Amino acid sequence: MIYDYVKNLDVYAALLPRLANYKNFLADSKELAVGRYELPDGDFVLIQEGTTKPVSEGKFEAHEKFLDLQVVVAGQEQIKWQNVALLSETAAYDPATDKVNFSGEGDVLSITEGMFYIMFPQDGHMACVHLDAPSPYRKLVIKIKL
Repeated sequence: MIYDYVKNLDVYAALLPRLANYKNFLADSKELAVGRYELPDGDFVLIQEGTTKPVSEGKFEAHEKFLDLQVVVAGQEQIKWQNVALLSETAAYDPATDKVNFSGEGDVLSITEGMFYIMFPQDGHMACVHLDAPSPYRKLVIKIKL
């Protein structure tokens, strides 16, 4: 997992060269409607808006075919993270959705406007949750094909 501010995204482009492709997209995304947008190289982005839900209602998930670059562009969310080796699988991997679900415990991080995180296949993550009070958010989930 990588967790940082968007202003530092260039630092990670040496590790993940396609990140540089999406910096301009991030800047222009505020005008785009909620939905799915196709990107080069088999990548795509989901623009999402909503209100966080209690962490007790969340589910851990992980992906095999895509990295998740998640960027909060307005509002905030909390996420839970844990290495999948320390979680219990609750739903088998579905290749159609590139998702496997887990249960277990993890660390909670606050993600505010202007922050991003990248989840790799070993990163179980529970996004769009809160511990105390609901919060609105707008975010981009950029799926980068492995």
